[in-house]
Amino acid sequence: MNKLEIINTVAKSLGFTVEEITTDCRKSLMLYTRYIAIQVLKEEGYSPEDIATVFTSYVVGSIKNHCQTVFDELIRYNQKFKGMYLKAAKAVEDMDDENQNEKKSA
Repeated sequence: MNKLEIINTVAKSLGFTVEEITTDCRKSLMLYTRYIAIQVLKEEGYSPEDIATVFTSYVVGSIKNHCQTVFDELIRYNQKFKGMYLKAAKAVEDMDDENQNEKKSA
């Protein structure tokens, strides 16, 4: 799955659009969604350099360090954030499964 599909899946699963989460909006739910999208992209094998091409308000160093630190703290102490992450990660996993099934049947 390409990075825009992943970001779209994360955003949609949490009730946002790609445009909303790739802006500089500082509302907490938007930030949470952005951090989750960045984490899921990392888990899917995208480098911080790849991620920075979509989230242009972040430099590569921020994606490597700041975003990871904030994600780790939020996932540990914020149940709402953790629930959002689990929902988004499941949506991406389900999309990966659908893509695999389509490839097998083709």
